[in-house]
Amino acid sequence: MPVAATGYNNTMRFRLGYLLGFGSGYYLGAKAGRARYEQLSDLLDRVRRSDAYETTADKARAIVDEQVERVKEVVEPKIEQVKEAVEERVGRAKDVVDEVVDEQQGTNGQQAGPDSADRTRSDLPPGPPPAGSLSDLPPRPPPVRPFPDDRPIGGPPV
Repeated sequence: MPVAATGYNNTMRFRLGYLLGFGSGYYLGAKAGRARYEQLSDLLDRVRRSDAYETTADKARAIVDEQVERVKEVVEPKIEQVKEAVEERVGRAKDVVDEVVDEQQGTNGQQAGPDSADRTRSDLPPGPPPAGSLSDLPPRPPPVRPFPDDRPIGGPPV
């Protein structure tokens, strides 16, 4: 069970993060010459080999692993819910498509076959288009010209 973070812990985390960020930035961007780079590199190697570093790294890995498991526990059921909802909607959409196909086959008195792709608008049953069709969209506005005259972009005036 994780311990609740206190103001002191947050302050220390901030300071530690600040120092790590500053140190790594200085290390990576050191302009103090090769000798200083070697000094910093040796210091960093000694820190990496220390017991305190290994203990802290192990604790950090354990915390990250624990949080990953928590996220999985929360996210996986949600993924299943979304999957079920999508499958349900796909099933309903298939049912609607089947109903429309059945209606059109019954209205026209013919079965859909290879020649059904050749049918024109007049072959469809009379009446308004179904809701949500492309005819419900507003007309497309004319394209906007970048310049009022006919000169090419970046060219001299015509």
